[in-house]
Amino acid sequence: MSEPNPRSGETLYTNSFWLLCLAHIVASTTGFALLLLPRHIRQVGGDEIDIGLLAATASLAGIGIRPISGYLADRVGRRTVFLLGGLTASLSFLLYPYLESVHLPYYLVRILHAFGAGSLFNAFFTYAADISPRARRTEGIAIFGISGMLGGLLGPWLAEEILERSEFETLFFTLSLLSALSLILTLFLPRRSSCNEPIQETTSFRSLIINHSLGTPWLVGALFGFGLGTIFTFLEPLSHSRNIQNITSYMGWYCVSASLLRIFGRRLPDRLGPPLLLPPCLISFSLSALLLSHAQTVTDLAVAGALGGLGHGFVFPILLSVCVNRSPEKYRGRVIALITISIDSGGILAGPLSALVIRNVGYPEAFHIASGICLLGAILFLACDRTPSSPPSS
Repeated sequence: MSEPNPRSGETLYTNSFWLLCLAHIVASTTGFALLLLPRHIRQVGGDEIDIGLLAATASLAGIGIRPISGYLADRVGRRTVFLLGGLTASLSFLLYPYLESVHLPYYLVRILHAFGAGSLFNAFFTYAADISPRARRTEGIAIFGISGMLGGLLGPWLAEEILERSEFETLFFTLSLLSALSLILTLFLPRRSSCNEPIQETTSFRSLIINHSLGTPWLVGALFGFGLGTIFTFLEPLSHSRNIQNITSYMGWYCVSASLLRIFGRRLPDRLGPPLLLPPCLISFSLSALLLSHAQTVTDLAVAGALGGLGHGFVFPILLSVCVNRSPEKYRGRVIALITISIDSGGILAGPLSALVIRNVGYPEAFHIASGICLLGAILFLACDRTPSSPPSS
């Protein structure tokens, strides 16, 4: 079974597209359910520093695996990465119930899980870029990303419902089954052709890494990743410290606002261009972190979540599309790996640094810093990005 060539027309919403979305909903549900992992870390004796270090370890492991998974996606095909990543993620969930303290085994399980999740993330978005026509690529990535947002809505809700009625062991077993289900769904996706011939084009991958046209998007991605890492790592501890026991209010409005923006504004990025849309979205995300710093009620979380979703709704698909459109198709898997690496690199710093600020000063100051760094990203993109989104010759 072969996939229609996206260049042959403007068809975007194919059966393969919707099957990919379904598999991504299931996979992202398992990932977002781990927003409640800090509760498990506290249960086995950890604190904010442990939460931050474990988050940084997972981000670092994700960075380590993504160049490899990107290379494999380009060389042996996307479905191979789906298979390896899905099996690894499903297995890792079965190991969490055996962790009884925050020592080396906990770090090793988080590394294993990050290997699986990082590979899957790269494979999902590479495949989404593959089957999206170039003229509608940002739209395709944005609409596909809604499936991840639905997982962001379902994951915390599922975790809270299970933990209200049972223990973490039940939650981890359920997440393992869902990971396996997502893997099975990806097996029905048509194979994408891999590139096995020697690389001989004039644009080398090394020169692509230092290409100035990609430098600004990657740096902005890292700044955005710092804000994202702070919020997603410490949302549950922040809520717990203020006796707001329902983080679904934040994630619910986050995902709803991001999804509505992508549905009704799905063609705006391709029509208006990144310079007009990316800075306001980063500012909206910055305001979300700022409001979280002072949140005291479920309503405060909901408003902050809506602003965060409006920001995230376009920031990630715009950055991804800009990097893909400025790169040769042969390197697509690795380029997508690199933009996600840039975002994860911000998360690596966010975990331990925000934990130190929280321990020594408090939650408001940590979220103020995250807000300011996202605002810096908006200013940097406005001031430094002057490259049109056209791909180099391949």
